[in-house]
Amino acid sequence: QNLIPRPKYVAMGTGRIARIHVAKAEGFHSAVFPSFSRSTGPGVPIRLRRWDQLSKTDRAKLPPEAKKLSTDPEAYAIQLRKKDGWMVGGGEHGLQHALATLRQMVQFAEDRGEALPEMTLVDWPDTAIRGAHVCYHAVREWMPYSAPSFDELIRALERFAQCKFNTVLLELEAMFPFQRHPEIPVACAFTPEQIAQIAATCQALRLDLIPLVQCLGHQYYALYHERHADLRETPDTIRQLCPSNPK
Repeated sequence: QNLIPRPKYVAMGTGRIARIHVAKAEGFHSAVFPSFSRSTGPGVPIRLRRWDQLSKTDRAKLPPEAKKLSTDPEAYAIQLRKKDGWMVGGGEHGLQHALATLRQMVQFAEDRGEALPEMTLVDWPDTAIRGAHVCYHAVREWMPYSAPSFDELIRALERFAQCKFNTVLLELEAMFPFQRHPEIPVACAFTPEQIAQIAATCQALRLDLIPLVQCLGHQYYALYHERHADLRETPDTIRQLCPSNPK
């Protein structure tokens, strides 16, 4: 009951596992990898497999709910036993979600000074798109506190992946380092190198990055500058572009 979100299927065993070791987890960001202190290996080996890597015999050992892994790349199953354990994902996204769930389990067990329970778990997302909107709307030099810094944004992306999000809608406006219009970025805007790192972090965390680009409205960040005053809907507003302006 302490996992977020609640799994579709859980069967608890009677045994306890003091130490585990996750093997062959290359290609996954450290933010979703289980963070161990007391429960770290050497210990019970936990193997990672995709559904298409399992034999028919291994698939037959899974509960019926695990058939979802054959059609949903984000579905996953976890089994923890005293002698061994495994995590199976419908695809790479599913394996990442399995790691994130195991991370939650380890943190909860260690916070309470307990060993991990034997268990079998199967889960999959209810919705295909699960994301967050990170908004830097109308940020100016004199109000940097109103939006997360670069380091805080990276930590937020890591938390999104830990919560099994798969999408980020990023609204940058004047925080984007426009090269052809250097008057638009604010003094605290991200650098081109930071933009590249944000994109790389999203890719490593398997987060689909969607840039939100304003159209006619919410053009404060550009129309604020007198250089672009001729593009305003009316001379005394910086909210909207004039749709009848041929520019």
